[in-house]
Amino acid sequence: MKLLIFLTFLFISTVSVNSQILSNFGLKAGLGISNQSWDYKDDINLDFDNKVGIAPRVFFEFLDLSLFEMQAELGFLQKGFKEKVPIGSVTQPDGTGEFINVNNKLNYLSLSALAKLKYTIGVITPYIILGPQFNLLLSKEIDKGWEVVFDEFSKNNFGISVGIGSDVTNVFPFTFLIEYKYERDFIDNFDSPNINIKNYSHIFLVGIKL
Repeated sequence: MKLLIFLTFLFISTVSVNSQILSNFGLKAGLGISNQSWDYKDDINLDFDNKVGIAPRVFFEFLDLSLFEMQAELGFLQKGFKEKVPIGSVTQPDGTGEFINVNNKLNYLSLSALAKLKYTIGVITPYIILGPQFNLLLSKEIDKGWEVVFDEFSKNNFGISVGIGSDVTNVFPFTFLIEYKYERDFIDNFDSPNINIKNYSHIFLVGIKL
């Protein structure tokens, strides 16, 4: 909780310091399609089903130049994965046709510092956005049997956020935007010499500048 308060204060302070050069601020909302990579040292990889979660975000843009802009973004994202585990028995070792549905959910607060390369063509401004991201684990809902891993899961992590999008101006009373991002952890979330576990997400967003 102390770290969350500190990060929120740092984010607000950063925006306040740059208020004189603040060019825009706004809201984004959308969906994230998330999963985890479980990579074992002996080249065994586990594949899970994707998990869909909400992705609300608030952002501030500053240093507005003709081809370049900086963006600070604070957001929330539900990560994790789903899996259908077949049920076996002594007489049916390959499966009884029944499954256990696994739904592991992790709720993260993310703070990103992004560089935005843009080029205006009429009413649209396509852009590429890229930068580091800090992720703080707020809460988790883990199914029985998976606690051995997720009880030891890292509470925070650093990653990367990279994406493409476009602003649309002079069409609506406000600037509208559409954006796709790929976000992935840099650092392993589970302290083990035998396996690396990292979150990754495909995020689809729409938003407005206020």
